[in-house]
Amino acid sequence: MTLYSGLLIGTPDSAQQFAFYNVSAQVTDASGATAGGIVQIFVTNPTSLPDGLVGTPYFSPINGPSNCPIDVPGLALDNFQNLTGVPLAQGQYYLPCIFASTPTSCPTVCISLVGGTFYTLHILGSPTPRLDSVTNSGSYVLNEVAPGEIVALYGADLGPPVLSGTQLSANGASFSSTNSGTLVKFDGNPVPLVYSLESQVAALAPFGLTPGATTTITVEYNGVASNSLTVPVVAAQPGIFTLSGSGTGVAAAVNQDGTINSQTNPAAPGSTLLLYLTGTGQTAPAGVDGLIATAASSTLATPSAYVNGAAATVVYAGNAPTLVEGATQVNLQLPPSVASGAAQLLMFFGNAEAQQAVTLWVR
Repeated sequence: MTLYSGLLIGTPDSAQQFAFYNVSAQVTDASGATAGGIVQIFVTNPTSLPDGLVGTPYFSPINGPSNCPIDVPGLALDNFQNLTGVPLAQGQYYLPCIFASTPTSCPTVCISLVGGTFYTLHILGSPTPRLDSVTNSGSYVLNEVAPGEIVALYGADLGPPVLSGTQLSANGASFSSTNSGTLVKFDGNPVPLVYSLESQVAALAPFGLTPGATTTITVEYNGVASNSLTVPVVAAQPGIFTLSGSGTGVAAAVNQDGTINSQTNPAAPGSTLLLYLTGTGQTAPAGVDGLIATAASSTLATPSAYVNGAAATVVYAGNAPTLVEGATQVNLQLPPSVASGAAQLLMFFGNAEAQQAVTLWVR
């Protein structure tokens, strides 16, 4: 850098503190007198903070002086020198964090010693979500939906990078329709959400859907809408929840003695198990979107079941207490003569069949 005709010009090529002596700093008092002093300049390379995303919570420590003017919409410094908040606008931002001290001796002109750290921050705009598929969250059958079904939606940029679990309404009685910036709409109307994640969102299809019609689904994240998918509405599309979470293998079932059904905890022939499904359709009384179940109900579609080909008795099929309406509990009594080992489970609601690759362990 060069001092030329009273101007400091050029491009700094190293980071350090520079002292300039015998530089005139003109200070005028009431009498018009002037005096000279020492001018000191602090030059530093900028430090890049991690990129942020509009609408997504941001957190980054600031390792520097506390005097940092923050001109980033939605962000502020907390009491522990952390830059936090939810960015509201994209752009490139500059944060000069400065400290200043006044010299103890001022023989002529007092000029503060200035130093600090210079930060840059890039806030990115929200990407456009992409909705690829709609599946039953129990069976993962594609692109049909039943009233009240818990559906799993797959795609990209649908929600936050870290899983955001169920959020409840203010009174705690139902699931919220917003979750960490994610909103799912059926035919333009927001529906309750179970969780949201960048690549996957679980939502509750409205009980008011009409079988035989279609419904159009979109996902919004941070106010940006995805493409839409239009899928058929069916009376029932039962999906059995499994222990693996894959829709295949051993059913997520509770034995009569309260243990989880497995090879090491098989069920006795003739005993009653609890199974969990979704997509079994409308209930009586009619289901309420997103409501946490507190009373029994019954599915409108007649349930039936077979274990290793033998008819089993469906004792109950309806709301699962403490779970959201749309999750169906089935109390199933095994045939008394069923053979021991891994037994195939087939379930129907009306004419709609659940996935076939599901088993129960029998003693």
